[in-house]
Amino acid sequence: MDKRRALIWNYFNIQSNQSTHAKCNVSSCQQAIKRGQNPSSYSTTPLVNHLRSKHRNLFEQYEAALSQPGTSIVQNLPANQPSILSAFEDVRVWPHDNSKARKITRKVAEMIALDVQPISIVEDSGFKELLTTIEPRYCLPSRPYIRNEIDLLFTEVKTKMKELIAGEFISVTTDIWTSQVNNMCFLSLTCCFVNTDYVRKVLVLNTSPFPGTHSGVNIAEKLQNLVNDWEIPVGKIFFCVSDNASNMKNAITTFGVKWAGCSAHTIQLCVNDAITSQRVITDALKVCRKIIGHFSHSAQACEKLRQVQDQLGMSHKKLIQDVSVRWNSTLRMIERMIDQKAAVTLYSADNNVDQLSSNQWSILDKVVKILKPCEQFTLDVSADTSSLSLIVPGYSLLRSHLLNLGDDHGVQTFKASLIEALDKRFNYYTLDPYICLASFLDPRFKDKYISPVVLDQIKDILGETPDIEVITPEANSAPREQSSCNFWLAEEDVTPATPSTVSHLDSEISEYSSLPRSNMALKDPVCYWKSETRFPALKNWAKQVLSAPASSVRSERVFSTSGNVLSEKRNRLNSNFSEILVLLHDNLPLLK
Repeated sequence: MDKRRALIWNYFNIQSNQSTHAKCNVSSCQQAIKRGQNPSSYSTTPLVNHLRSKHRNLFEQYEAALSQPGTSIVQNLPANQPSILSAFEDVRVWPHDNSKARKITRKVAEMIALDVQPISIVEDSGFKELLTTIEPRYCLPSRPYIRNEIDLLFTEVKTKMKELIAGEFISVTTDIWTSQVNNMCFLSLTCCFVNTDYVRKVLVLNTSPFPGTHSGVNIAEKLQNLVNDWEIPVGKIFFCVSDNASNMKNAITTFGVKWAGCSAHTIQLCVNDAITSQRVITDALKVCRKIIGHFSHSAQACEKLRQVQDQLGMSHKKLIQDVSVRWNSTLRMIERMIDQKAAVTLYSADNNVDQLSSNQWSILDKVVKILKPCEQFTLDVSADTSSLSLIVPGYSLLRSHLLNLGDDHGVQTFKASLIEALDKRFNYYTLDPYICLASFLDPRFKDKYISPVVLDQIKDILGETPDIEVITPEANSAPREQSSCNFWLAEEDVTPATPSTVSHLDSEISEYSSLPRSNMALKDPVCYWKSETRFPALKNWAKQVLSAPASSVRSERVFSTSGNVLSEKRNRLNSNFSEILVLLHDNLPLLK
């Protein structure tokens, strides 16, 4: 396109509804000038002639512009006609430091962390083709470049996490896990706290490689190194929750932090004790496992079972094999066997497979009724909103529920052993004043399940001033949800009393204790204290004490992510980098 043809378009625009004509831009004219019959015959000469004859002053301006050697030939083109430079820009590949390219690269790094994808995905032809289709100008960087981007992302997330926990009282959970892929041991550390807005927060701090012996001294030293890296003073850690292993308890005591055993793990130990106490139950479980093993090793047997299910009008459901370290998997196995009783019995009769007797079926049915409330307790203490406040009331209510459970003929020994195990293993919870303090500060329970001796100890503890800044948010109503746990329904449905002014700690304790307890629809006691303005001293204690979780399930969930990161396809992944990927997977939403 020469200069003369380009500049004329300063004064004309092609008509959108009639491309053979160009419209004069002069507001008093607006005449449509024909520029040819078809694209091959289009010319700007009629436009120049119109300008010469109708708008002499604009024509002279046009001629003067032509005489200037520096005039660009690509300015003021029609809106629907791209310039040559912009056309080249549309197909030119962006360099990696381009702002738009960096934004996409960051999203790729986030996707790898959030979706537990291997970095090698950047070399996969399908992924490359997808990004090229979405944005042809973007060039996917190499694996080392993406690795560096993930490191930068981790630095940003870690800085944000340090800002969140700075100055807060926290509670932590920890556990040890061995990868089946590379046989390396890892120690997890998660923290839980209630922020100044009285919102519960949970962060994953570490899944750190842990070589050497797992002695209490080594674990304590490792924990100290980890909290030092996060700049967390030990004095700011209220509770450390772990499993009930003696080395973990000794390590946390040596570490200088109050220890609480995982209540979910405690239930596991109690149920194991009870199951092994009665021979008729262990025998019935052995038969169940033999039946399930028969189907696990034969595709033909599974197909015949499906045919029997079709014959009986039942849905296709596989039998469930239990896992020794998960008592609830045994419960799932029994429930599925009972659900498929008709199909299993008919199949066993026709195929010479071990069968459960009618008495064993009856025993298993009663075992389910006894274990169901234990499952409910486990689910509640494993929830993200759970706190230590659930343990003592939960134990008391569970024990009462089991004692009042009728129709235990044939499983009396099992039930008695379960209650005995609960009494033995949960006793220390009921005697720990700090754990009971959490229950006292839970408006659903208060002092109902606390002995007078421990209650006096709690009042002495409350006389100490917690090092927490008093921030009183605006009052609002606490959210209410329907409880899913049957044995909690022994708690009364009550209504809060009218607010009043309280000035001294003794008066706060007295008035708080005298108020009706909240009902179990309140899932998180922190919600109550967020809107509470009558008891500032108790509110500060609640912020610290209710941060402690009732179980170490959070650490176990972290290792589930670690198992996905350290997979068979990535068995040579650096352990430190795998920790970065796990932490980003769980904490990256903090940047949103």
